[in-house]
Amino acid sequence: MNHRLTAFLAASSLALSACGGGGGGSTVVPAPTKAPSSSGTGQVAFSIVVPLKPAPSAAGRKPAYISPATQSVTFQIGSSPVQVVPLTLGSASCPLGPNGYTCTAYANAPAGNAQVLTISTYATTDGSGAVLSKLVIGVNITAGAVNPVFVSLNGIAASLTVTVTPGPSVSRCVPSNVTATWTAQDAAGYTIIGPGNIDNASGNLVVPTLTTSDPTHFQVGSPTGNSWLVSYNGQGGTSPVTFSVSNPGVTTGNTPVAINAGSLLFATLGNTVEMFAPPYTGPPTVVSNSVSLPSQVLVNSSCTLFVANANANYGTNVTAYQPPYTGVPIATMNAPGVVDATLSPAGNIFTLAAYPGDNVLEFTPPYTGLPVQNFSIFEADITSPTHVAVDSSNDVFVAGAAYTGGNTVAVFTPPYSSIPPSLSGTNNPQRLLVQAGTNDLFVSNLNSAQTAYTPPYTGTPFASIAPGMNIGSAGMAFDASNNLFVAFSGSSTVVEYAPPYTAGALRTISSGLVDPVNLAVDPATGNLFVANIETNQVTVYAPPYTAAPFATLSVSGTNGALAISP
Repeated sequence: MNHRLTAFLAASSLALSACGGGGGGSTVVPAPTKAPSSSGTGQVAFSIVVPLKPAPSAAGRKPAYISPATQSVTFQIGSSPVQVVPLTLGSASCPLGPNGYTCTAYANAPAGNAQVLTISTYATTDGSGAVLSKLVIGVNITAGAVNPVFVSLNGIAASLTVTVTPGPSVSRCVPSNVTATWTAQDAAGYTIIGPGNIDNASGNLVVPTLTTSDPTHFQVGSPTGNSWLVSYNGQGGTSPVTFSVSNPGVTTGNTPVAINAGSLLFATLGNTVEMFAPPYTGPPTVVSNSVSLPSQVLVNSSCTLFVANANANYGTNVTAYQPPYTGVPIATMNAPGVVDATLSPAGNIFTLAAYPGDNVLEFTPPYTGLPVQNFSIFEADITSPTHVAVDSSNDVFVAGAAYTGGNTVAVFTPPYSSIPPSLSGTNNPQRLLVQAGTNDLFVSNLNSAQTAYTPPYTGTPFASIAPGMNIGSAGMAFDASNNLFVAFSGSSTVVEYAPPYTAGALRTISSGLVDPVNLAVDPATGNLFVANIETNQVTVYAPPYTAAPFATLSVSGTNGALAISP
């Protein structure tokens, strides 16, 4: 993979030749006619082709054989003095040819057998500085015969570079492979290529090692040639991940690999969950192992998928899956009577159960043990609970019908041992949504305005949103700018509101909507996903949401539960 030098040795002379980039051939310089300077000393004649430097757009990519930066060559036989041969490119002794500059020079060399020849090239004219390429080889100078010896100079690596393809990026939550390939650069910054070895400045063979800053999610395989296959398990990770190729005595090469948003859509469907990947035009991946009448789907930052299984009459559990989501669950959380589940900002799972549980359970990673919290909702006078939400303080909000009549939202605060208060201003609450960062709670009320509350949630709502849209409000979602989207099933519209949510609607979306009951917004792209329960479809809209949906997904039998992977 390096510089190449071809040498022919004779008793009275030494002729070195090398071909450079551009496919030029070797040139053998005839032995000079002048006599050796003394008995036992030959005169060396050599030719070296220094290739043209690449154009700026290709700089450092492909200097074949001798580096384009070469300006001098040194050689030494045995312990004789090192002789420096400057190469003045463009001079009479180094004229420009089709393949580069062909330089011819002479030097003295003693004759003898099994002598050690050391050849080095430099980017300076006096043989100083870092070596670009080098070879140490044993040679014979036999009297009365021409003995050809072909040699390839080993490139001396000053630095390493690593490139990653495809990308360099992976998609979060999507297991995939990338290929990392290393190259070496000489001291002048040119990439070293065939056919010799690549050594460090100490003369040791360069055998780089590849590491990543995230070995938990990226597994490096065994090297093949100058490449490694690196497997990404899809289970999250912090972007970017640094790939580093290193070798003693050589400057390490680093490159960042981005973990882009996966933007996978999960939607409930009968006894399965279907996963759609961007651009949402292909068939879905079906998640069905241990799934039974799913009522809720959630995805955490580590790409774990959680499915609340209603399982006929009474919900039984929440199952957890890792990418690619087609295998058996990695965890099963028993929650008899489960009707809803949510993820806390800390990554814990809270389940809400009706009969026979009538409780809230909290499960912590890895979700394989018993719940760390188990408290009854009876104290909140709630029967037929419907939805649950949690803020960053682990305050738990439960919506449902009250034993004493009507519907309410109860606020449970740690350690969940006191009788919880109820929110004021709700009217048949449907869905609950906590805004990240502020802990503000938003409640969609059937046939009434949406209400918003700030901690500690004991006062009146700080906003009543869309008081005129009292036609079956349901799902809610925030985008990355904290704009609020509300689905109104009665009018088959989705309405967007901007903070502080006290003004009118920012826009109304209606194209392709029939009885929308739930929605989700991808924070990475802004794409809006709306579950239409009447048509059993999920319609997908791109910002600014003024055009028709760019994708329509069939999810026959959906109950409207949606989740977007990070």
